[in-house]
Parts: sequence; structure tokens; C-alpha cells
Amino acid sequence: MKIYLIIVLLFVTNISFAQEQINKEKLETAKKTIQLIEKKDYEGVKNIFPNSISKNLPEDALKYYVDLGSKFISEFGIPKDESLTTKVNMISTESGTILSNSIIFPFPATKDKSTIPQRVIEIGFIEKYGDKKIVSLSVYQLQQPQISTNIKYLDKLEFGTDSISNWRIYYSKGNLKNKNHDVFAVSGDLEKMKSFEIETKITELFKELSKAPIKDKSYPNDIIRFKEKPEYISFTWQYKNNSIFYKIQMIINKEKDVDEPLNDFVIVSTSKFANQPTIYYVEKNKINKIVKSLTELSNKDWKEYYEKRP
Repeated sequence: MKIYLIIVLLFVTNISFAQEQINKEKLETAKKTIQLIEKKDYEGVKNIFPNSISKNLPEDALKYYVDLGSKFISEFGIPKDESLTTKVNMISTESGTILSNSIIFPFPATKDKSTIPQRVIEIGFIEKYGDKKIVSLSVYQLQQPQISTNIKYLDKLEFGTDSISNWRIYYSKGNLKNKNHDVFAVSGDLEKMKSFEIETKITELFKELSKAPIKDKSYPNDIIRFKEKPEYISFTWQYKNNSIFYKIQMIINKEKDVDEPLNDFVIVSTSKFANQPTIYYVEKNKINKIVKSLTELSNKDWKEYYEKRP
């Protein structure tokens, strides 16, 4: 059974857990929140929310979940940075869509990020309130997901752009150097894709992908994780009236002397749930145009459209 509290009065659509570089200011605030939870400092946790949210927090619920989080910490300790992951949510409001970035603290913590956490404290941020205030706090326990015996895999990786409702590009240089931003994200709907003049490129990318031979398929019950910190890019999207999330990700350059098992592949995934994707592996050496297109997106100047806090 999943037990949770999301202290934010908005509708949230989950995208996925992600292996993204964590913003330092957000991380500092999240760690402060964890320390307050550990001490059962209810007032301190309440005050780390913006006033407009904190004044509406139910005291009994806040106490219950701070106590539950404190129990996790007491039993397993505070996870180190290397065990943390991130998640991006799409928040639907009357005025449009807002991106929420969450930091995930798993319990028990492990360096092996292929292990699905049994217990989680999730702390969320949105751009409106900056990096020093949180807008959501979730504390929950997860059941180990059952592996389906009837997985329906795609025969071909055929996608289109016509009915895309939202998309996001995320880039991280990892431990390498790049002439562009160290970390960046850019996102929008189909109209934004057109105004950014990338719809044709994405359409061509999808066309090439539809012809690409699939090397392997898997249902790992977890997100794809790299061994260390390579330079990589991901493109995530969703279609109108469709609950499935789609993602293409690729290592651009791996670190020297690091064996990255996924370096030779472009990885495509589809998922309805955060940590239960279906994965498709396509060999880079057979899809040179796709590799080139993804690399070009990593070097593109997005001008004033970069997310301020990716």
C-alpha cells in the first residue's frame, strides 16, 4: 500500500524518476527539510513552505507524515547525495502547465540505483517560489512491483509530432566540458516546438527511429541509470488524451576510463508509472542521423527559453 502526503493544492501529473544533476540550491533546501523532519520540528517544516501554502496545511496530517519521515531516517539514516534521484512533474493549472522538480530521498539508501526504494521522502519545488521554499512534501512506502508476464512490446518505434501535448529536453554535461550550459532544460507544447523551429528535426528523428532495428527489449521495473556521470541528453514527451510518457535518451560522451554499458545505445522508453518503463535499445552505429540530431539539440542555443532552475 502506498501512503503519501502531497502538500500542494494542484493537480500533478508524474513524468518519471530521472538521473539528472541536482540543483545545488534546491539540494541545500531539501537537506534542510530532511534535518527538520529528523528532529520532528513541525513548525520548521511548515515554515519552509511559502506562506500562501503553509497557512492551509492541515496540522494533524503534517505531524503524521513528519513522524513517518523521521521514522525512516531513524531506521536507515539520511541518504548521501549519490543515492538521490530527481523527478519532474507536470502541474496543470487554469493558466497553463507548470513544471515541478522533486528531489527523492530513498530508504534504505544504496549506491546501486537499479534497486527500487521501499520508502521515499520526496520534496518538490516550482520556479514561482524559487529554490529556498518547497511546495510539496511526500512521504510514502512502496510495494515491490510485480513483473508482468504479459508485456506488450512495440514492434517498431513509430511516433509522430501532430498530437504532442507537452515535451521536455534535458541536458547534462556530467563530469565533462561543453561549450553550452553545464545543465539545461527547455520545454513546452507543440506550438512551442514549432516556434523553436525544432518540429521538423523531431519529425525527422522519429522517421529515422521508425526504421531503426531494435537490438533488445526489457521491462526492468526501474528507470535507466548510467554507471557514472557522462554527458547525456534526454527528450521526453506525451500525447493528448494519452497517459503514457515517452522518452529518448543517449550518452553523448562518456568519461575517460569509465565503462558505460549503455554508451553504445540510444534508449527509448515508454511508461505509465514512474519506475516501471518498457525499454528499447537501439545501437548507435546503426542510427547515425539520430545520434547527430540529438547531439545538435544539446548544442543548440535556446536563447531566453532555458528553464531557470532545471
